Amino acid sequence: MSQIELSLLVLRTADVQKTLSFYRAFGLEFDQECHAQGVIHYACTLGTSKYLSINKFKVCSKDFSPDNPCSER
Repeated sequence: MSQIELSLLVLRTADVQKTLSFYRAFGLEFDQECHAQGVIHYACTLGTSKYLSINKFKVCSKDFSPDNPCSER
């Protein structure tokens, strides 16, 4: 039986700096990244092939829907 393995974890947060500070307190080191015309985010390598990414997320109103995800660029 094959095993499921996690290779990428993306955390979306309204307060990027606070979230970075929290994970940096555990010794993680993040690089600022932006791919093509995507959003600026912070990435960290965990081991040899595991990645943790922290992205900005706009807090949504009660009108949230998949067609209006409230994300910021």
